[in-house]
Amino acid sequence: MRLPHIALTSLQFYETTYALYRKLFLRLKTKTLYLTTGYTQFSAIAAAQSLGINVIELQHGTFTRYHLGYSYPTQNKCIPYFANEIRCFGHFWPETTPLPIKTEVKITGAPYIEKLSPNQKQKVTKPKTIVFSSQGVISQYLYEFALKVAALIPEYEIIYRLHPSENEQDFIPVKNLKNFKISTRNPNIFELLKTTEYQAGVFSTTLLEGLALGCKTIVINMPGIEYMYPVIEKGDALCVDTPEEFVEKINDAVMSTNMNYYYADINETMSTG
Repeated sequence: MRLPHIALTSLQFYETTYALYRKLFLRLKTKTLYLTTGYTQFSAIAAAQSLGINVIELQHGTFTRYHLGYSYPTQNKCIPYFANEIRCFGHFWPETTPLPIKTEVKITGAPYIEKLSPNQKQKVTKPKTIVFSSQGVISQYLYEFALKVAALIPEYEIIYRLHPSENEQDFIPVKNLKNFKISTRNPNIFELLKTTEYQAGVFSTTLLEGLALGCKTIVINMPGIEYMYPVIEKGDALCVDTPEEFVEKINDAVMSTNMNYYYADINETMSTG
């Protein structure tokens, strides 16, 4: 009986919050509702749209054709509880995810990414530096992979960057690899990527941010790699299966030919509307 109870509780919460939002919007004479994570705000969206209020969602993170909150491959009717407009980081996102056809898409960039100055076509890097972006669900496998890569190419500096939810003490300390270190919150991830020649991982959002910052990208074939298929197919990321293949093909990795495709230049989007 647990599932019926959850369903009933959720329905009651929706009805209550829907009524409260309608009263709030009427009292405030709201004209436009801005929100993030729209798939958790059904009652607010429904209440606003019932009053003719324009609902605009601001992209808050990664979404793909596999995301249940944004991917609608069957485009035969209006999708309820979805914003009238969604503002995306770059063209990559709406072009690779089947968003609802009746939702207007605008590209607004992502100001939280510190972009390179306009006159820097080639970023200043620390040659032979590789940043691995960890992820909780596969971190131990990726960590072991990075250690093997470090052992195979001692002339490279390997930085294993932890996810904000991870702690350094959860990983086995390494003493015999002088070219390997764990990075936590400092320096800022964008500052780190702006000076790094290579980045590696599986499906972290950081990989896409690194593409926008000019990193040469290598993706490891582990669970979750399907999220990066569009990037691999475009030729902006190299895919490898083993540490040995990683080392063998590292020189084949290249920078994206269009870094703004993933995170548009904020100044450009503002000037063009």
